[in-house]
Amino acid sequence: MVNFTDSITHTNLNSEENIIVQIAALTYYIWYACNLSIFEEIFLPEEDIISKAARSTMDFQLANSSDPKPELHDNISPQQQ
Repeated sequence: MVNFTDSITHTNLNSEENIIVQIAALTYYIWYACNLSIFEEIFLPEEDIISKAARSTMDFQLANSSDPKPELHDNISPQQQ
């Protein structure tokens, strides 16, 4: 079984950046859920925390992608260009 540290150090740069983004998003949403439970007595299920972190990671990767997504340009007619 590969431990967490080994899995991070044996990845290429692109994968390493993705892991860092995923860890940052998950850490943020754990912190956010903790603060909600302490200060507002609102308790988020673990599934919600993970799905929010995953959605945030995908949004970040899409916003920072160097390749424009073809489906974003398919709906533009020649007159709109």
